[in-house]
Amino acid sequence: MPSECLFHDVVNEVARDLPADWTLQIELQKNAGWVTLINPNGEEESFASNFESLCDQVKDALTHAQEQ
Repeated sequence: MPSECLFHDVVNEVARDLPADWTLQIELQKNAGWVTLINPNGEEESFASNFESLCDQVKDALTHAQEQ
Protein backbone atom coordinates (compact mmCIF):
# COMPACT_ATOMS: atom_id res chain seq x y z
CA MET A 1 0.00 0.00 0.00
CA PRO A 2 1.47 3.40 -0.98
CA SER A 3 2.23 5.81 1.81
CA GLU A 4 -0.14 8.72 2.22
CA CYS A 5 1.07 12.02 0.87
CA LEU A 6 -0.59 15.11 2.25
CA PHE A 7 -0.12 17.90 -0.24
CA HIS A 8 0.31 20.69 2.31
CA ASP A 9 2.98 18.64 4.11
CA VAL A 10 5.03 18.07 0.97
CA VAL A 11 4.71 21.75 -0.02
CA ASN A 12 6.01 22.75 3.42
CA GLU A 13 8.86 20.26 3.04
CA VAL A 14 9.87 21.81 -0.29
CA ALA A 15 9.67 25.33 1.13
CA ARG A 16 11.96 24.26 3.97
CA ASP A 17 14.40 21.94 2.15
CA LEU A 18 14.73 23.07 -1.47
CA PRO A 19 18.34 24.14 -2.05
CA ALA A 20 19.03 27.84 -2.51
CA ASP A 21 18.43 29.22 -6.01
CA TRP A 22 16.34 26.21 -7.12
CA THR A 23 12.68 26.70 -8.06
CA LEU A 24 9.95 24.09 -8.03
CA GLN A 25 6.78 24.99 -9.92
CA ILE A 26 3.50 23.14 -9.55
CA GLU A 27 1.33 23.74 -12.60
CA LEU A 28 -2.31 22.78 -12.85
CA GLN A 29 -4.90 22.88 -15.58
CA LYS A 30 -8.13 21.02 -16.11
CA ASN A 31 -7.44 17.26 -16.00
CA ALA A 32 -3.67 17.69 -15.62
CA GLY A 33 -0.95 18.67 -13.23
CA TRP A 34 2.83 18.56 -13.38
CA VAL A 35 5.98 19.71 -11.66
CA THR A 36 8.71 21.79 -13.26
CA LEU A 37 12.12 21.99 -11.59
CA ILE A 38 14.34 24.98 -12.40
CA ASN A 39 18.04 24.82 -11.55
CA PRO A 40 20.13 27.79 -10.32
CA ASN A 41 21.07 28.63 -13.93
CA GLY A 42 17.38 29.19 -14.76
CA GLU A 43 17.17 26.03 -16.87
CA GLU A 44 14.47 23.37 -16.62
CA GLU A 45 15.94 20.28 -14.98
CA SER A 46 14.78 16.75 -15.79
CA PHE A 47 14.28 14.38 -12.87
CA ALA A 48 13.36 10.73 -12.52
CA SER A 49 9.85 10.04 -11.23
CA ASN A 50 7.21 7.36 -11.39
CA PHE A 51 4.64 10.17 -11.92
CA GLU A 52 2.01 8.21 -9.96
CA SER A 53 0.84 11.32 -8.15
CA LEU A 54 1.57 15.01 -8.00
CA CYS A 55 2.91 14.52 -4.47
CA ASP A 56 5.33 11.87 -5.74
CA GLN A 57 6.51 14.21 -8.48
CA VAL A 58 7.13 17.00 -5.97
CA LYS A 59 9.09 14.66 -3.68
CA ASP A 60 11.13 13.31 -6.61
CA ALA A 61 11.96 16.82 -7.81
CA LEU A 62 13.07 17.85 -4.31
CA THR A 63 15.26 14.77 -3.98
CA HIS A 64 16.85 15.48 -7.38
CA ALA A 65 17.61 19.09 -6.47
CA GLN A 66 19.14 18.05 -3.14
CA GLU A 67 21.41 15.52 -4.86
CA GLN A 68 22.87 18.02 -7.32
